[in-house]
Amino acid sequence: MTVVALRGCRATPLLPYLQALGVLRLLHEQCTPGLTSYWEGTTLHIDSDLSREHLVAFFLERYQPTPVLSPWNNRCVTALRKGSGTGVGTKGITAIANSEDSRFETMRITLGKARELLELAVIEGWADGNGKIANKPKTKKAFLTACRAIFPDEALGWLDTATVLSDSERLHYPLILGGAGGVLGSGDLSLNFLDAVADLLLNRKKAAYSKKLLAHALFGDGHPKLHNRPVGQYAPGAAGTVNSSAFGSAKSVTNLWSFVLGMEGALIFSSGVARRFGGSQGLATTPFTVQGHSAGYSAAEAETVRGEFWAPLWQRPMSLPELRHVIAEGRLSWRGQQASNGLDAAKALSTLGVDRGFSHFERYVIAKRFGDLSLAAPVGSFVVTRQPADRVSLLSTTDTWVARVRRQRSLPQAAGSALRRVDAAQMKVTQNPSSPALLQDFLVEFAALEWTVSRNPRIADAVGGPIRPLGRERWGPELDDGTVEWRLAAALATQRDRRRSARPTTSERRAATASVLFRPVMLPETHRRRLEWDPRPSVSPSGSVTNRLAAAVIARTVLCADRAAGDTTVLTVGSGGLAAFDYAQRVRWADVDAFLNFEVDDRRLNQLLSAAALLDGPPRIEWPQKGHLVVADPARAVLGGFYHSQPVVTPATDENPEGPKVLLLPGRSWPQKLHAGRTEDVFREALVRLRAAGFEPAVRADWIRVPSPNRLLASLLIPTTTRHVQQGIYAICPPTTGERPL
Repeated sequence: MTVVALRGCRATPLLPYLQALGVLRLLHEQCTPGLTSYWEGTTLHIDSDLSREHLVAFFLERYQPTPVLSPWNNRCVTALRKGSGTGVGTKGITAIANSEDSRFETMRITLGKARELLELAVIEGWADGNGKIANKPKTKKAFLTACRAIFPDEALGWLDTATVLSDSERLHYPLILGGAGGVLGSGDLSLNFLDAVADLLLNRKKAAYSKKLLAHALFGDGHPKLHNRPVGQYAPGAAGTVNSSAFGSAKSVTNLWSFVLGMEGALIFSSGVARRFGGSQGLATTPFTVQGHSAGYSAAEAETVRGEFWAPLWQRPMSLPELRHVIAEGRLSWRGQQASNGLDAAKALSTLGVDRGFSHFERYVIAKRFGDLSLAAPVGSFVVTRQPADRVSLLSTTDTWVARVRRQRSLPQAAGSALRRVDAAQMKVTQNPSSPALLQDFLVEFAALEWTVSRNPRIADAVGGPIRPLGRERWGPELDDGTVEWRLAAALATQRDRRRSARPTTSERRAATASVLFRPVMLPETHRRRLEWDPRPSVSPSGSVTNRLAAAVIARTVLCADRAAGDTTVLTVGSGGLAAFDYAQRVRWADVDAFLNFEVDDRRLNQLLSAAALLDGPPRIEWPQKGHLVVADPARAVLGGFYHSQPVVTPATDENPEGPKVLLLPGRSWPQKLHAGRTEDVFREALVRLRAAGFEPAVRADWIRVPSPNRLLASLLIPTTTRHVQQGIYAICPPTTGERPL
């Protein structure tokens, strides 16, 4: 067996890819049935008993062109009825009909049957006096049914690839051949095919030139002069579109052998059309054809996306019958259903939702530009995973809510833009499912979409409420990228109080969890109801992370001004309400210190606050194995105990050797004073309360320097461990007797 690399058969653009499939199909059916093939990089390799020379000889001397004819299209009708002339298709039809070459016997039979059908069409009333088929679904369907009954079996592959007949009266045209029954713009693919095969195989004067073109098409050898023939969507770079050259529009050029073999390869996708018909919501589908999606592709102005084709590649050797079988299945499954668009197709590749055997897929977006010109633009390569990607699987939990937004008519520009960003973020997750940062980016855009929707009453009501909180057990580990920004965001945005009443007050509904401070929502009136939209969110999502956290501290203090401690047996010091949350994923002092010293990425932290707020509770965080000893910031150490939900241990006395526990409560006006820069007043009151609790401060209020009072205020929302709070207090209030309880 010999392995031959077909360097002219590439994965992109679409024409060389279809050409590769055409080579495989023709070799299997007409030459060597035992060959296998595989892709190495973007190049097709075949393993058979054929050498390069044998391949060239087969196509030049023994290749029997498949009958490719579209008599349901008016241009083809005109060419068939002419009999002679120089128009597109006429020359090829005449040459084939007059040829005695045995390779064209089936083609000649098909041409004769087509002419008989045109006469029958006039008699049956399907066509006018010129034989042109009426452009009515019922009439055209009757004519196509007659074609299927009369054409030889070899000609049915093209019919099945160009059209889909179903039980309904509506006709469907797969996108692989342009989505118009074998017509691209104003050109008929079958006529171009007939002209090409006649020129390549029946014109003896051009035999040497045909051989050069074939070597170029198969192996990439040489640089022969190409033909000025339209290739449309199959090779956008050679289609001769606007601005395709430095002087405006260049001529469309193609290798005729590439075009012929590409049309032969398209016939592989005729199998399985009936099985796949229900997969794309009315879109006539070849396998692996789905509705277009904007994710990962920016449409040009005045461009209409018609659909997408996902071209499969395989790395293990595969025979043609095996390839036909998996292509016929055409399985791209997401959430237990056939993928309906490009984004769902990308998700399917990362969650074992595709047939085994394929290693990659090339994504092609088929769009109309410049009028009726259809182009298949390659927009990315996607790897098929062998293990289900957990991060991609998580996206299914958000699909329902996003779909509700997508279904709304006349989306405002802001909502539409936010939706496109969500889709683009999802596509990036599917392309690199190992990155927790990309999953974070998705939740950032998801949260931004929720904010945008909440500001539009019509859409907010239509989607049925805010996003349901996401399970921290599944999402938490996949979001943790080990950065200080994620640890802080997860700790800040997922804090919550214990629920103390069956019907919470309005203040509790708007401040009982940190997530409602960072989302446009409030808690429901009862346990059984979902989150509700908050018409007046306490904290705006805009602005810096410092201002946002400071606003959250102020809102929390105001809304919880009368909140009492849960444990009534603990001694309290102070007259304010308990501002700290009951439950939180507490961080180490090193992370608090990094925040206070502006050693974190504020922009990223601000984004992650919105993402983490979507979780249903504090996630588990993986801490670094090693850390360094951090001395508590004096300002944060003074105030830390007052913004902590657990009591602290006061110095031991002779009467109480273990030291009594005291819950420190902050002053109600402290956040506003810090925001106004009156730090000395706050420290003075805090030191008085520490003395009342039994501590002996070793500092004075005017000794403590605060570079950024607002940053200090923002840091008070960061939950820290009782041990670190205790260490901070004893750093400024060293005990005079006994050991320091830590």
